[in-house]
Amino acid sequence: MLAGFGLGGCATPSYPFAQPVADVTSPLAEELSKVNRADATYPSFVSMPEAPQDVRPATAWTRNVFDTLRTRRETQGMSVIYPQTLYGTEAFAKEERSKAEALPTHAEAAALSDKTAKFAKDQRDRAKAPSPAR
Repeated sequence: MLAGFGLGGCATPSYPFAQPVADVTSPLAEELSKVNRADATYPSFVSMPEAPQDVRPATAWTRNVFDTLRTRRETQGMSVIYPQTLYGTEAFAKEERSKAEALPTHAEAAALSDKTAKFAKDQRDRAKAPSPAR
């Protein structure tokens, strides 16, 4: 029984409407002392704002939570039915990179450009206006 009284001395009473104790070494201590005045008036219940009308009711939030949980269960079920088969993507990417053609050198690009210019000239020559109808 004495142990109960002894432990009771460890607890400090907490008063819900008491001024909170501020750390005086804090850089905000001066600002807090200005804001937390002991003679400040408390707002009355009349000055409380009306409840907002554009907020979803609690039932809508609950329904949304249960919809999310249902979707999660469906997704987990789909992963069991259709297991992942895409493994080793790095090896696949390495193989495809090896199959890809290397970029052309400057000389090869110039040769391709010359071929392209010749092809365009041939197409322009071929696209001359037809002879007039008789």
